[in-house]
Amino acid sequence: MTVLDIGCGPGYMAEELHKRGINVISIDRCITQMTRQFSSEVIETEIETCNFPSLNVAPDRIFLLDIIEHLNNPEGLLLQIRKTFANQEVPQLIITSGNIGFFIVRFGLLLGQFNYGKKGILDKDHHRLFTFGSMKRLLHIAGYTIKEVKGIPAPFPLAIGNNIISRFLLFVNCLLIRIWPGLFAYQMGFVAVPKPMIEHLLGRAANTGEKILKET
Repeated sequence: MTVLDIGCGPGYMAEELHKRGINVISIDRCITQMTRQFSSEVIETEIETCNFPSLNVAPDRIFLLDIIEHLNNPEGLLLQIRKTFANQEVPQLIITSGNIGFFIVRFGLLLGQFNYGKKGILDKDHHRLFTFGSMKRLLHIAGYTIKEVKGIPAPFPLAIGNNIISRFLLFVNCLLIRIWPGLFAYQMGFVAVPKPMIEHLLGRAANTGEKILKET
């Protein structure tokens, strides 16, 4: 399996995938040494202006993990991915993002608070904020079929340490997500596939016609 990791960050994901025997192609504005070490191919470029040059291997999965909220024009990136890859063996797009509808953010709004910080849902580097509904609309407008949607709990072990309290909070959060993901999910996970564009369909029709003519 080959994974195209867009916005790969420090390289922890590339390392983990490499350990599992997965071929990794990494794209980011600044490629770290760790990412280079565990990737079969790296492309150092601005994500929003990347036109996805020819890759040595077609990806089976495309990762957009906690990156789409940092973009000024996520619609443009999704359309470019669709234009580039929808005519191949259709890869799955795995996308995650913070949920601005998380109950703690809503409670803060109730108190008149909406403060950006160094990390989390209201990271000061976030340019776009999403709910489950707005992310679904974004993917539909960009021409993707959504295959799976999941709510992701808050990282309590990272916030307060891996102890019995954090594990209990994580357990409760997972239960609440089953009841109301839009309110209790800290993050959202989507699996989607790009639909073929008109030029893809016309190209396939032309190739099929040529094949029929050669066989007759």
